[in-house]
Amino acid sequence: MKVLLLVVFVQVVRAASSNHPTNDGPASLNHSANDGAAKGGGIINMINLGNVDGKSYFYENTRLNWTDSQAYCREFGMELAVITTEEQFAFLKSKYNSTTFNNWYWIGATDSKQLSALHWSLTNSEIILPSGITWEHHGPNYMQCGTYYYYYNGGPQYIQSYACSIVASSIGTLCET
Repeated sequence: MKVLLLVVFVQVVRAASSNHPTNDGPASLNHSANDGAAKGGGIINMINLGNVDGKSYFYENTRLNWTDSQAYCREFGMELAVITTEEQFAFLKSKYNSTTFNNWYWIGATDSKQLSALHWSLTNSEIILPSGITWEHHGPNYMQCGTYYYYYNGGPQYIQSYACSIVASSIGTLCET
């Protein structure tokens, strides 16, 4: 099933790239607001970060809350990213830079089932962080959702929780297939 979804996704990417050229090459997914794919207007441009552990990661810097980010990923046959291995954390860390992939990103973590305890939303399993990954909780003790962030200047990697409803210019969307 994943292979079929990936084939369909690649076909969508190729079709979108041919209809809406971008400077980001064939690994981007680009729709105009008139296509109905944009949330809140503007250009939607999903960028492929690459593959690790059998997953492909894509990001988008458009301002959305957690629920809309989840719906956005699903619109393209993906889910919000679930980061469970040291290899996945190292891969994402290697992709951070000062110009494009440099925000906080909503991931598939929420506390909607338990107060103040994030879990992976798809599996309802506890988040167990590898050594060297920092956990920070911000805001109220309920309705929190997870973000991933790396201080690309050599600082630590974080899983941080924020109110699921916030829309901030510094929180993008991180999806996976």
